[in-house]
Amino acid sequence: MKVITSTHGNGGRLTHQLIQDVFKKHLPMADLSDNDSCPLPSENLVVTTDAHAIDPIIFPGGDIGKLSVTGTINDLLASGAKPLGLSASFLLHEGLPLETLEAVLFSMGKEMHEHDMLFYSGDTKVVPGNGEMGLYISTTGFGSNIQNPPHPNRLREGMDIICTGPIASHGVCILGLRNGIDLTKNIKSDVASLYPMVKDLFVGDLIECFRDATRGGILTTLYELTQDTPLVAELIENDIPISKEVKAACEILGLQPLEVANEGVALIFCRAESTDSILTHLKQYSTGKDARKIGTLRPNSSRVKVHLKTSIGGTRAVAWTNAENLPRIC
Repeated sequence: MKVITSTHGNGGRLTHQLIQDVFKKHLPMADLSDNDSCPLPSENLVVTTDAHAIDPIIFPGGDIGKLSVTGTINDLLASGAKPLGLSASFLLHEGLPLETLEAVLFSMGKEMHEHDMLFYSGDTKVVPGNGEMGLYISTTGFGSNIQNPPHPNRLREGMDIICTGPIASHGVCILGLRNGIDLTKNIKSDVASLYPMVKDLFVGDLIECFRDATRGGILTTLYELTQDTPLVAELIENDIPISKEVKAACEILGLQPLEVANEGVALIFCRAESTDSILTHLKQYSTGKDARKIGTLRPNSSRVKVHLKTSIGGTRAVAWTNAENLPRIC
């Protein structure tokens, strides 16, 4: 008998197969629902739903409250939408300190105030902690639609791929914190809203496709977007932004940085003639100061959708595996 395993929740290949083979088999799907958010018919609204589970719930650079709001905002950005507000449900473990809950809600409120968002509705349940003292947050976000929103169906050969910031810091931060690894103690999560940085690019229609690279990292994002196309993502290893500390930690711990989660990094797909303008704009913001073009979409019928030009001059195919790369981090 086939059963659900933790690997089905890591955002990688098995997660994608679960959605395609089980959820989509039984649920009536809306048009364009393959994006991270979906316009509502006959309304000027975009909607997205997300769930947030992370241990520990407070970490260097943020907490589950900030993560729940910024993650929802970044998913709305997949459709170029301006965030308007959200609804949320909270699952609280019995024994959770009230001051911890208040700290999380303060972070949520702070992010929402900064984006002029409203809280529309909510629900709270308390469940036995079984020795744990955490919480889970599920959000539904609403945004205002734009004409000609970015979408995977606009991907074409020859488009450039831009990475908005250094990869893998969130996953490495959480892994190190959970396991007491000294070499990661100065690494912070990149959790952040990308809306202030990219909102004007959507108005200017410079972005063809946008996707924040969370669970499964930029590798999963590239596979999800290209797997049903005659395209591959040809990446240049030396051009992929990653901090020295995170790169060293990945090498020592045996991690593939392309597969490690981010919470404040996105991939932008654009026409080649728009790349320089986009990069100039992104570099004005703290979340985009290290943005780089990391590759190009090429025509290729290969089932291996990511080809990496290595630092020593070769090219290797990077497979999308079923492996659980890290302990659960989001």
